[in-house]
Amino acid sequence: MSSTAPHPILSKTTLDRSIRVLGKHATVDPLFRRLTAGLPITIGVLGASVGQNAGCLSQPGKRCMHFSGVGGRATGWAVRLLQHINASFPHHGHRIDNAAKDATPVNSFQHCLFSHLSADVHLVVAEWGSMGNYNHRALPVIEAAADSAGLELSNALAHAFLL
Repeated sequence: MSSTAPHPILSKTTLDRSIRVLGKHATVDPLFRRLTAGLPITIGVLGASVGQNAGCLSQPGKRCMHFSGVGGRATGWAVRLLQHINASFPHHGHRIDNAAKDATPVNSFQHCLFSHLSADVHLVVAEWGSMGNYNHRALPVIEAAADSAGLELSNALAHAFLL
């Protein structure tokens, strides 16, 4: 049995381009101060179908509930992230605000971010990469829109860490 790690499907250049905007360094400290003080946090999720597949725990009627990990359902990546946070910083009030919308390109979010995402989030994960598979010829436009939306989020949510 081999113990070698699998080779990534994407090139290093492509992987390096996948993180478009990383939140302001100053927002990491408030996030961890809140966690170490025993206070709850809210993880916000923006994006398209991959964002929906991140899961949610308390948004009845939304497709993200199919990835809640409850009742034999699959466990989405945001739910697993929340489980990981709860392992180190347990709080019954931690929650996920999944505002992702299937088949929705980043430029649809760009001008109305807060009609999708509540302003009380502490950590935001934005994912629009899945739309690039269908619009690969427009990647520079998608990347520019993601940069713009990320900067707008980072400026508007000065208290939240954006990834």
